[in-house]
Amino acid sequence: MYKKIILTILLLLCGGITYYSYFLLHTDFIFSHIFYIPIVLAAFWWGRKGIWIGACLGILLMIFHFFSNLNTPFLSDAIRFVMFVTIGLIVGLLRENALHSEKKLKETQDYLNNLIHCANAPIVVWDRDGKITLFNTAFERLTGYQTDEVIGKPFTILFDQNAKDKSLKKIEHALKNQYEEGIEIPILCKNGKERILLWNFAKVYASDGETLIATIGQGQDITL
Repeated sequence: MYKKIILTILLLLCGGITYYSYFLLHTDFIFSHIFYIPIVLAAFWWGRKGIWIGACLGILLMIFHFFSNLNTPFLSDAIRFVMFVTIGLIVGLLRENALHSEKKLKETQDYLNNLIHCANAPIVVWDRDGKITLFNTAFERLTGYQTDEVIGKPFTILFDQNAKDKSLKKIEHALKNQYEEGIEIPILCKNGKERILLWNFAKVYASDGETLIATIGQGQDITL
């Protein structure tokens, strides 16, 4: 609803500027820059469907030009009409492509999250600040923690606090040397019992290959 209100106000403003220029100043020179605000907003909100805003503004210019009896050709308004429609179309297409990419990315993320949550192996993911962002069902069963109890918490809550520094050094060493065979690190369950896991870790980087996004830890319970 607010979108229509904003566009209505902007369209009235554009109409007022056009009327003032054509009927009071008797010139076809107008500050058309403000016309692009509703055109871009409509295209951003509704994609190609928003092109009608640009078309309406272009038609409005030509109608006002016709009834104002200006002794100037319609060429300038015709050019503005084409520009309004073209800008609206380009922005609309770009917006639709961006939304399509976002949708595909979300579908991929949902698919991967479902795979991780359904995996039999305990998997935990933490961000570059060390805060847990994903805690799968297998880890819930193993530790007794529920996802909402650990999300946003430091991943070190899974370790015995007396041996936390030792565990962190093992993780850093494993990530640095990219061990494939796994490394043994114990975790502390919610009930206070200790479980020994054989861990594999992997870092996730942004598209630049340098910015760390997250770290994934997958464990295998080898407690005797």
